Order: sequence, then structure tokens, then C-alpha cells
Amino acid sequence: MMAWTPVAVVRRHPVRYWRHHLAQDYDVRTIRRMRGCLAKINLPAETRWRDAATGDAAAAIGVAIGVAIRMREVDTDPFELDAAMTALAICSFAGSEAARVVMANMLRRLPSGGEVEVRIADSWLDREVSHG
Repeated sequence: MMAWTPVAVVRRHPVRYWRHHLAQDYDVRTIRRMRGCLAKINLPAETRWRDAATGDAAAAIGVAIGVAIRMREVDTDPFELDAAMTALAICSFAGSEAARVVMANMLRRLPSGGEVEVRIADSWLDREVSHG
């Protein structure tokens, strides 16, 4: 039986899933949980957040890039990046090629990124992954 450590619980939180799982690990149930969490989140600095959170790929891309830029310039809550990347992952899972490319690029550019993030980024670019 696996022990439930705080790290294990955090890794499974729907808005942090993108940090720890390959694109192939996503399924409809996971996406449903992610959408449920995003429905409860508000990012007031992002005017298109509602659109992004409800599956608009262009909005999700814009919000994710906007949050990433803001994080470099001012002290921003990392949870905002988690929420934005979760919206981007949902759009990627749904079949948005643009969202998949942005997802991969953003994973590669994470300041704390390393080998794991490169593997996750590569998984989003794998043409075999198509759920939409």
C-alpha cells in the first residue's frame, strides 16, 4: 500500500498535474477534475480567464503567456501559472495543436525546469497523442 505523503497529494492536485505527468497520462476523468477546479478559480489580472478556463485555446495560450511574463516582472503567485497551464493542458488534450506547441515550449522554459520537464514537453509534441 502506498503512503500518502504531502508531496504525493500535491502531485495529484488537478492544477498541478501538468507539472508531473506526460501527455499520455491524461484521460477524460482527469480533464473533468481539472475543469471542476478551474471553474472555482478567478484570475482577475487576466481578462480572458473565463474563456481560457472553459476551453478557448486562443485565450488559454494568451493567459498562459501573460502569466509567465508577469511572473518574470513582478512577484506573482505560482498558483496562477498552475491554473493557466492547466487550462492550456485541457485545450491540448482536446486537440489544439497550437496549445500543445505552447505547452511544450513553456515547459522547456520553466526556470526550475530540468530533465523531467523536457520529457513532459516532448510528450506534448508526440503526434500519437490526440484526444480531441
